[in-house]
Amino acid sequence: MRGEENSNDTYRNFYAHTGRLLKANDISLARLDHTGHDSTKSRGASAKADDVDLVYGLERRADKAESPGYKFTRTHARMGGIPEHLELAFTDDPITIRTTAARTWSEQSIRKARELDELDVPLGASVREVIKMMREKGITPGKTTHLAEAVKLRKDRAPLREFGL
Repeated sequence: MRGEENSNDTYRNFYAHTGRLLKANDISLARLDHTGHDSTKSRGASAKADDVDLVYGLERRADKAESPGYKFTRTHARMGGIPEHLELAFTDDPITIRTTAARTWSEQSIRKARELDELDVPLGASVREVIKMMREKGITPGKTTHLAEAVKLRKDRAPLREFGL
């Protein structure tokens, strides 16, 4: 992009000529920006966040009191179901990058969540209600721990449904 650092026209022109076309064709775009020396406020033009759906601030975590890696803190979001914080941790043996904040689900819980979807179990149903519904339909609920995880998974996944996930 060319233009003055504080010019809103730079960001608006980028969106008009490139960003809008990418979005219309379901192509994701990641834009990296430096906040400057004062991380509490954005450096440059105010329009740079006008066309983005999600904004995370990045903080390096390398002192002894905290785990090594990086912390992302959400500052803006135009959608639901987005975690407020993400942390990336680095290990040397083997070299890996992993998130410390993401929720993982067991295979049994994922299968059980799909089963509950097929049975049209309401998202707000408690574990006790789900067990009752399944028994009424002649289906064995299985382990309560997997069922409880499946109920939670379905609730956590609900905001993503608007995106077809």
